Amino acid sequence: MILTARDMQDTLLRYLGGNNNVKASLEIRSAIAHAHKEVWGMHDWPYYQGQKQIQVDAPYSNGTITYDAATRRLTLTGGVWPAWTEYGSIVIGYVMVKVAKRLSDTVAEIDTGSALTTDIVSATTYQMYRNEYPLDDDVRKVAYVSFDTWSKLPLKYVPASEFNVPTQRVTGTPRYFTIQRDRRRLGGLVMAFWPLPPLAKTVSFSVFRQAREVQYWSEIDGNITVVADSTAVTGTGTAFESEMANCILRIGKNQTPVTSSFGGNRFAEQVLIESVVSPTSLVCMPAASASRSNVKYEISSQIDIDEPVMSSLFTQQCYFELSKRREVTDKQLATLMQTLALAKKSAKSKCAVDRGVEYAGSYVRASSIVWIATTGV
Repeated sequence: MILTARDMQDTLLRYLGGNNNVKASLEIRSAIAHAHKEVWGMHDWPYYQGQKQIQVDAPYSNGTITYDAATRRLTLTGGVWPAWTEYGSIVIGYVMVKVAKRLSDTVAEIDTGSALTTDIVSATTYQMYRNEYPLDDDVRKVAYVSFDTWSKLPLKYVPASEFNVPTQRVTGTPRYFTIQRDRRRLGGLVMAFWPLPPLAKTVSFSVFRQAREVQYWSEIDGNITVVADSTAVTGTGTAFESEMANCILRIGKNQTPVTSSFGGNRFAEQVLIESVVSPTSLVCMPAASASRSNVKYEISSQIDIDEPVMSSLFTQQCYFELSKRREVTDKQLATLMQTLALAKKSAKSKCAVDRGVEYAGSYVRASSIVWIATTGV
């Protein structure tokens, strides 16, 4: 069973005695949001682990440049600054400068405190290297960073505070990486490499992502029509939003409002929203199993947990979070904490690595993954 935000809200509402008022609703939603974060941070759950790749850009050197030291601006002639310029470093002779802003196709501004302190009047050749790459917003830990077509040996992690890039020209096979704040995206992170990558390559790494937050609790305005074996969903009187991608769409049977999994008018089927085309059009996955015309529906965020492993733990954490928002006796609190501890122990045991398991002839070690914490963890 897929657990949605609506399901969890109804569960906690029953826990509170069914008193569905504004105060209870706010407390429940706050408890669910905090439980999501607490459970995510308890353990390196396999559910949140995966692999990513980054395509490293080749250096750029088209045209020539001049430089105005007063404005810290480089003007390019005979070329166009790439879209990634703000993530790049420019080497002029034996001096390296970091780009602060791409002001236009031909003008870029470099960082303050640069070693380039005098004007460059004559057209001069240069090389621009990119060594910073934005990470997805949900990435919170990385490990085993390596370039596929170079040595394939993992790069050494260096804390951002110690990642001091030399000012002289240094390029070659990257040996070090760090994770640091992205100055161009609010709350974003970048992966930076050193030395400066001299060729276009692919870098692979393992990730530990954060749990997706609840965006939608119960969206039900309008009606929808679906056709058997089609992934298209057509709405009437709906207001679908792009953030609804990855939410669960529950398709009703008729004109009666859809209830949660345990309600009196259970949905006919449920699908994942793959993308939002317009306020009245969705693409779902998988395709609808049957045709239904002008029926009720519900859109709700999926609780981002490994349900067979973590559902009991998550529910107990929600109960505990509610206890922080309501007055409970010491005895009740002790019982909640004891039950939560048991649920946590059970969840961890369900996803523990079996030292004796082999996959494709390779021995799997329980200590085979060492995560490197990054900003925000």
